[in-house]
Amino acid sequence: MAKRKRKLKRKILIRRIQLGAVLALLLGLIVYFAVSCRGGRDQPEELESPLDSTQQEQQDEQSAEPRQIVDPTTPYDYDRVAQELEQLRQTYPELISVFSFGESVEGRELLAAAVGSGEITVVLTGAIHGNESFATNFLMYLLDGYAYGWATDQQLGDWSYRELLQNVRLVVAPMLNPDGVNISLYGPEAAADPESILEMDTTGTDYSYWKSNANGVDINRNFPYNWSEYNETQWPALRYYVGPYAASEPETRAIMSLLEVTEPDALLDFHIYGEVVYWNDTLSGQHEEDHRELAEQIMELTGYGDAGEEEVDDFAGYLSNYARGVYGIFAATVELTPEQDYPVEEFYDAVEQVYPIGLLVADYLCSEQQAPALQESSG
Repeated sequence: MAKRKRKLKRKILIRRIQLGAVLALLLGLIVYFAVSCRGGRDQPEELESPLDSTQQEQQDEQSAEPRQIVDPTTPYDYDRVAQELEQLRQTYPELISVFSFGESVEGRELLAAAVGSGEITVVLTGAIHGNESFATNFLMYLLDGYAYGWATDQQLGDWSYRELLQNVRLVVAPMLNPDGVNISLYGPEAAADPESILEMDTTGTDYSYWKSNANGVDINRNFPYNWSEYNETQWPALRYYVGPYAASEPETRAIMSLLEVTEPDALLDFHIYGEVVYWNDTLSGQHEEDHRELAEQIMELTGYGDAGEEEVDDFAGYLSNYARGVYGIFAATVELTPEQDYPVEEFYDAVEQVYPIGLLVADYLCSEQQAPALQESSG
């Protein structure tokens, strides 16, 4: 009896399969005839005159025409960075690729855009401190402008965007501390664990000055280069806490991985404020003469001051010092804006002279490494 039931079930299953096959065949025939009919209606368009075809090509080109996407006069949070990086990638697919190089404490992807195709690499980073997202505005503006200049084959002074980006790859990571930026912009409620943020020391200031990540660690004091527990803050806080140990933070380790993978020839880390350039320190004197010329060119271009030799004998857990000390490359901290609370609405006044900095560094490295001459002669 049980055997007969199994046979009956098998027959029913086979019939269902057969019925399903028949239905799939009928559906396929319906789709086939629908597509064929549509193709018949579209056929005259494929036979249009050469003039009509040219007009269609021009229309397609216009729809994919390069356009400037970024508005740097309003603050950036993480979601806006992610959205606009994707827009830039879609607008310039031959030039820009976007990738993740790690995650923040709260699981946000740390994003970077690779721009250009050269063997020389320059890494540009910003907003390692939560309250310094002005640097994000600058890097997004730079990325947008350089891509547009490349696509439209423009010159900036003697520099050709297209020629430089054929010889140099810029890796732009506009927001290294997305959790901290969101806390600075929106307060503790923007954190995954608001209570933990509220328990941290704010040293008498409000959350708009939040520098640290979501663990209360200052990422720019957490790199494993002469790191020391000694610091003015000994516990998770709004700023200055170095962390329980070197490279304790996921953002720190992600940035270290980014440098290891990209093998940069130079690094520029953008901060606010002061309009000065930190390019040398007391632990990397062996590189001073090699790096001096480029530092002086940057300061001449921007009008920024020389911050002088940075004292790091007791503590040197900073990104630029780490890159300079470990890789021996030119690495500078560039302090944008004349004051800490500089209004983002006046963005252009603060960055007009700084905007070409990526082109300057790219051109300098090309000349140093005997790449083809890219800067037109003044004669």
